[in-house]
Amino acid sequence: MKKEDILKKAQEENTDEMEKFIQDKSMWWIFIVMVVCLIAFSIIRQENGQSTSDLTVTITSGVAAGNYYRFAKLRNKSNLLAAIFMTVGAIICLIFFILEH
Repeated sequence: MKKEDILKKAQEENTDEMEKFIQDKSMWWIFIVMVVCLIAFSIIRQENGQSTSDLTVTITSGVAAGNYYRFAKLRNKSNLLAAIFMTVGAIICLIFFILEH
C-alpha cells in the first residue's frame, strides 16, 4: 500500500487519537470512583447491619461488561480473563443477594 493510500484511508476514518485516549482515561477514572464509592457505601451499610451484595453485583457486572466490550474490539485475552473473573464474582454476589432476600 502506498503512503498516499494509507494517509487517505486514515483521513476517511475520521478518528481522533487524542479523543480515543481521553475516552480511555475517563473510563479508568469512572472505575476508580465507582470502587471508592463501593467501599465507602459498603462500610456504611455493614456498620448498619445491611447487606452489600447488591452494590457488589452492580460494580462487578459493569466491569465485566466493559471488559467483554474491550475484548470484542481488541481481542486482548487479558480483557477476556478479567471479564470472566468479574462475571463469576457478579454471579456469586447475585446468589448471596438472592439468598439474603
